[in-house]
Amino acid sequence: MGMKPGLETTYSMLARLGMPQMRFPSTHIAGSNGKGSTAALLANAHTLSGIRTGLFTSPHLCFVEERIRIDGEPLSKRRFDSALSEVREALQDGPTIEVTFFEATFLVAMVSFAEAGVQRAIIETGLGGRLDATRCCAADACVLTEIALEHTDVLGSDLATIAEEKAAIARPGVPLIARWSYDADVRTAIEAAVSDPRHGYWWRTDRLSLLRFDEADQPFRPLPVDPHFDGMPPMAEDTLMLCGAVLNVIGADGPLERIWDAWMRTVWPGRVQLMDGPHDTRLLLDCAHNPSGMHRLVDDLLHRADLAEDHGNEFVPEVLLIGATEQADLFAFLHPIIELVVHIGVRHIVIAEPRTGRSSAIRAERLQQSLSQQNPDLIIEVVRDPADALEVASRLAADITDAITDTVPLVRLLPRSAPDPDGKAPRGFVWAFGSLYLIGELLSALGRDSRKAMNILRPKRPAPSAQAEEE
Repeated sequence: MGMKPGLETTYSMLARLGMPQMRFPSTHIAGSNGKGSTAALLANAHTLSGIRTGLFTSPHLCFVEERIRIDGEPLSKRRFDSALSEVREALQDGPTIEVTFFEATFLVAMVSFAEAGVQRAIIETGLGGRLDATRCCAADACVLTEIALEHTDVLGSDLATIAEEKAAIARPGVPLIARWSYDADVRTAIEAAVSDPRHGYWWRTDRLSLLRFDEADQPFRPLPVDPHFDGMPPMAEDTLMLCGAVLNVIGADGPLERIWDAWMRTVWPGRVQLMDGPHDTRLLLDCAHNPSGMHRLVDDLLHRADLAEDHGNEFVPEVLLIGATEQADLFAFLHPIIELVVHIGVRHIVIAEPRTGRSSAIRAERLQQSLSQQNPDLIIEVVRDPADALEVASRLAADITDAITDTVPLVRLLPRSAPDPDGKAPRGFVWAFGSLYLIGELLSALGRDSRKAMNILRPKRPAPSAQAEEE
């Protein structure tokens, strides 16, 4: 059915299904960047405090069941198919109703959450907010993450119009917590969506403060850095603190106490995700998909690189692997990548073309031409198939590292989630980013597309023995 904005179909179907969304409260999240990470962290915080929690997100990376998780685990194929059968029967229970793919997956989530006894759901919008099917959930809290120019053909051509569409998830009497915007028109649009300013809150990272809409523009002095967040990448800090603010507003004592534990144990696939790659290399995967998201990602990576350097380690790639879907402003999308290249000195880029997904991939030659125009010194290779591109990029990174380490030993900053017990540095580092579809195809090529691999809640590690601590 493609895309069909509107709520009438979803409400009609929910009524036929017995209004399953009314059997649990929901936190409804919209925004352009960071809404998925925010949703995952909030869901894990509730799960770790003993609350059975459902999570609905989109799109998926490798398989459709990823969109629906209960306590961190994707829905099983059997449970998904069972709920889908209920939806299909309801479609035919009276005048036939036709639903879109997204509407169907949302309905499956509501049925599955109700049947599983979910006590709270975290619901991420698909596109926009006002006419998004998820607007039909029973929300007792709403969250807005960063607003950026995206899907301008559907949501509007300017930030204020996009903000108005996304802020329409607000409900009367329900708190709305929004990430502060420095764009006055965006703030006006968001504040107008809340009928009572006492129910609207701005989270201001620059003040480390949660402020009511009518109190957020007063002069202030910069606050000292909270020692808990000292050294944390800015993108991570912003997400963690926004989630804490949300839990504080809704009075979630248990989850609020577990927010730091949730942060340490949350794995959000395809978002600054570190893992082993081919030829003994290391990989970093991220699906930054628009100019604003790319800016945030590059700031985060440069911060990590500087932090590693301060500790005598290295956090830089030999090769970048890039593949993206069509962009309204390709220059704005690629400019952060050029800044990254200049700052860390990487010269080798492999360009791929995502083959799956709803949106068309940017032709590799167009990406190559635009990158070369901005930096003629780049060495760019086109390998259209993502799996083949990963093989080429990993082999190239390994060869470059081997050539360097023949004369200069390298000390890599290894991620906390996968330390090398032998202390051996990987043979090269590849950073891959650009498109959800690209990252999904890379995960499949790596064999990291199983239900277990898509669990977003990492098991708690046993406490080390005294002997291990001494060692």
